[in-house]
Amino acid sequence: MDIEALKAEYGLKKNQIKRRLSDFKKIRTHDAIFYEMCYCVMTANGSAKAGRHAQKRLEDTNFLQTGIIGECVEGVRYCENKKKFLLHNRANIIADNIDLSKYVSGDAYELREKIANNSRYFKGLGWKESSHFLRNIGFCGLAILDRHILKNLKALGAIDNVPASLTKKTYLEIEEKLKVFSEHSGIPMDEFDMLVWAHESGTNMDEAK
Repeated sequence: MDIEALKAEYGLKKNQIKRRLSDFKKIRTHDAIFYEMCYCVMTANGSAKAGRHAQKRLEDTNFLQTGIIGECVEGVRYCENKKKFLLHNRANIIADNIDLSKYVSGDAYELREKIANNSRYFKGLGWKESSHFLRNIGFCGLAILDRHILKNLKALGAIDNVPASLTKKTYLEIEEKLKVFSEHSGIPMDEFDMLVWAHESGTNMDEAK
């Protein structure tokens, strides 16, 4: 997709994207935030669709209250490791009496750093998924640098190469380049992510996470 095609597609989907991003701002309760954390752990290096299905199963079985995970994460990539992460995070959130609706607040950049480095409550969330998690609970201005975004940034000339791995330093450098690209293209960074996701997946915007 070249820049003109991108802008044309943005024009068609802009209102849908803005509505979907506004939906994320409604996620404010402890339980809802917890299950978004679960979703982001499950979708890391895997399928968003499988993560959505697993999140629904966890909610339906009241995982936060019961601690019963059973087969809820089946179909998720690296499911056994991710099951351990979710059980670990839940146990510590409960043991420390953490209210996520109060814990997850403040400056988005500072909060992302705190979450990415917090293996007690957010094990399984690195820089990309910490950004994803915060976007999904209504924060703005953070790049979600998955393979689809990186591939498109290279194709659009915003970056020279797709890095083999993303250290904190590399992540922040590419995020700055995405900000510059967004300013020049007129497509806000948060909306660029949603636009590329919809284009790549062909999924209805209402299902975007």
